[in-house]
This record gives sequence, structure tokens and C-alpha cells, in this order.
Amino acid sequence: MREAIEDTGSVFHSEVEQMPELYIGRECDIFGAGESLKREYGLENDSFVTGLFKLRTLSIELMMPGTIRWLRAINPGSVLYSPVMNGNAAFAAEVLGIPSVALLPNAGPGSIPRFFADLLRMSHMTEDMFVQEVEGFEPHREAVARLNAKYGLDFGLLTNMQ
Repeated sequence: MREAIEDTGSVFHSEVEQMPELYIGRECDIFGAGESLKREYGLENDSFVTGLFKLRTLSIELMMPGTIRWLRAINPGSVLYSPVMNGNAAFAAEVLGIPSVALLPNAGPGSIPRFFADLLRMSHMTEDMFVQEVEGFEPHREAVARLNAKYGLDFGLLTNMQ
């Protein structure tokens, strides 16, 4: 992918290189280092959706230092990001006072709640069960508190999940 990007005259930035706090000692996957984190936190038996969301805040916490360093290095006038895949970019932009705009790469208005409901159904969970699982996961609660304290964010227990 790097070659194709650079052939257009653009600059390729490797997320893995920019975010060592997340990637060093962990395997890369479609959701950052999700499978490695699932093993680290003993969540191998959790469903895809609960494991993903229990670890989402921890992943963002690990991404923040690298994302902030990268944004400072490139000094953008604004940040365009995917809220589904790169919510960390919005939080880092907020910390640095850079305007940000979400690019919604989904199938239109209202599609995310329907998709989420389908994920819950496939996981044999109700929304209440899911909320209880995520809110009750202590490492998630601790990561929320650390993000808020360190960066002055108003990160809730279910941020980006509502």
C-alpha cells in the first residue's frame, strides 16, 4: 500500500510506526492490536463485540501519545477521521485544539444503530447485557479515568457507543 500512496505524490504514514505504545510486543490486526489485547486481558472467550468494546478505551489510551506526536509533527489545519475506526484522531485533535470532522464511512443515516443491534443479536446479547459487561470491566473504567485526567477529556464509560 505504501508504494501506491507514494506514487500519487502523497506521504505514507505508518500507524504501527507512529503508535509504538500500542504495537510494540503486540500483533497488528484490523482493529489495531485487538487480538493481542484480548489475550493480555484474558478476554479470549468474549464475543467479538464485547471484547472489542471492552478494549476500545484501552486501545485509544495506547494510541493517544503516538497520535498526538504525529499530529504535532505534520501540523494539520484540520483532521478528517473515521469515527468507526479512528476515534483516537478526534480525541487527539481536541487535546491539541485542531478542528476535526468525522467522515461517516457507513451506509447512511441510522445504519450504525442497526448494525450494532445486529452485532448484539449475533452475540446473543441484549443492549443491557452489553452495557453491563463494558461498564463493569474494571480496566475499561480505569482507562476512562486516566484519559480524562491526563488529557482533560470528558470521556464517558460508553463514549462512541451510544
